Amino acid sequence: MNSPDPIPLGKYRGFETELLFNTAERNYEVRLKGATSRNVPLGDDAYGNIIRLDNG
Repeated sequence: MNSPDPIPLGKYRGFETELLFNTAERNYEVRLKGATSRNVPLGDDAYGNIIRLDNG
């Protein structure tokens, strides 16, 4: 996936989620969508990603 077009993932803790590729920073991000939306960058550590999503 090198396209910036988001791919729906499902729900996480009541938020709709999408996977996207940030072409400017060349990394993957998960977008949490509720009343507002926030992009959370993903790293190599699964537990770190969960903590970032929880803090997002």
